[in-house]
Amino acid sequence: IAESTLFEWCKRYNEQHYLSTSDSPRIKHWQQKELHLSKIEQKLEVLGKYPNTATASTDEKMAVIKQLEGHYSIHVLCEAFNLPRGTYYNRKRKENIKNSYEKSDEEIKPVIEKIFYDSKERFGRKPIHYKLSELGYRVSEKRVGRLMKEMGLEVKKPQFAAEHKKPIPRSHFKNLLDREF
Repeated sequence: IAESTLFEWCKRYNEQHYLSTSDSPRIKHWQQKELHLSKIEQKLEVLGKYPNTATASTDEKMAVIKQLEGHYSIHVLCEAFNLPRGTYYNRKRKENIKNSYEKSDEEIKPVIEKIFYDSKERFGRKPIHYKLSELGYRVSEKRVGRLMKEMGLEVKKPQFAAEHKKPIPRSHFKNLLDREF
């Protein structure tokens, strides 16, 4: 066989072979398919470990992602739990930063607690709101109620004795029928 014929056959074979270097788009296509398949396998593995995350809140999803952070890529975890990556990164960035409402809540909580205990646990949200406005704090009643609930402050309610158990002098009732019991 002539050398030129052998080279011609090798050239034709390489052009038709699916892994040929001259046909690089085909190789890229196969590599992309393999990456996609491994990503889907990882998603299924994650969803197998945590199956109830479809109905979970964003905070619960964030907690699960935080647990699995080192084992899987963030892209895979966010896609598996249907959580936008932007949401994940924004929450992670703002994790330890308090906003102005949280800062003012921390400032108001001790004042509310002091007013509550000074009133011998009798003041609810409305009187506390009034006292706070006297002290110069601009806070809504709902916010006072929410903060009291967060701190576990509940108003003591007076306990009433039932009417039938109270000893009532019944001298004004006369025994008109003269019945003897």
